[in-house]
Amino acid sequence: MRYVLNCSLLFVLGFSYLGCQCEPVKIIDKPKLITGDVSSNLLGMKLVYVEGRTIEIGSDKFKESPRRTVTIPSFWIGQKEVSNAEFWQYRSSHRAVAGEIKEVNDVLNQPECPVACVSWEDAQAFCDWLSAREGRKYRLPTEDEWEVCAQAGSPEDFPWGNYWPLKQDKFVENLDHARGDQPDPDGYDGPAPCGNFPANPWGLFDIRGNVGEWNANLYQMYVDKPSEIEQGMQSNYSKEKQRVCRFPSWTSSAFRMWDFESNTGNSEIANRTALPADCRRADVGFRVALDP
Repeated sequence: MRYVLNCSLLFVLGFSYLGCQCEPVKIIDKPKLITGDVSSNLLGMKLVYVEGRTIEIGSDKFKESPRRTVTIPSFWIGQKEVSNAEFWQYRSSHRAVAGEIKEVNDVLNQPECPVACVSWEDAQAFCDWLSAREGRKYRLPTEDEWEVCAQAGSPEDFPWGNYWPLKQDKFVENLDHARGDQPDPDGYDGPAPCGNFPANPWGLFDIRGNVGEWNANLYQMYVDKPSEIEQGMQSNYSKEKQRVCRFPSWTSSAFRMWDFESNTGNSEIANRTALPADCRRADVGFRVALDP
């Protein structure tokens, strides 16, 4: 992994220490950034660089159809989902609640776990706060950007291909692997600490699993000539200003996502969900994006 390093002297709240004006990103002996390069910001969050590209995304399934070609400019994206510890620097009073289950509530609020029970509006407000703090434009990733990152350059259903690499005592993402009342064999009945499962080929952790992630976009159906039913659905999405959220999360059943008998999957990277912008769920969080 190639690294992009910050100035070694600390820079906080616009004041320089010992006269050194630190920059949030400082390239050292690197003439050109490439996909997978890593930088850190003043909050200590790691960001992964993604080169601009033209690529096919989407699916032939109802909500994700048709497959289409998109062009995205270069950008940075959070290596991990925003953690509680990071979000608390913006809003120290925030706490996530998942009903009456104390054990899950305790896990949800561990500093190293992804922040949850945040609405799209909360996530956007965090990005605005971070932008003002650093003087750089932070935002939520668009759904095209998010899907390209989830694919990590591959057109396959999953980051590792069109198969399920589940082996005994080896899990690739934090989903609900439990059957009935049994404990989840992946070791987590709630969210896992950010970055606890293997990264995808571009070095992004938990791009699938752990918590669902807000995208910047209003939810729009992709179809060029929608049917009457689809027009009615889109009217409701628009009227309620629903936003795109990408799953799966720690509440998503691995057994619904994968037919273990036929060894085929029925869940794709392209899968998208519409949620109201003020919706707060214990299985939804976000990661940030940053313009170069």
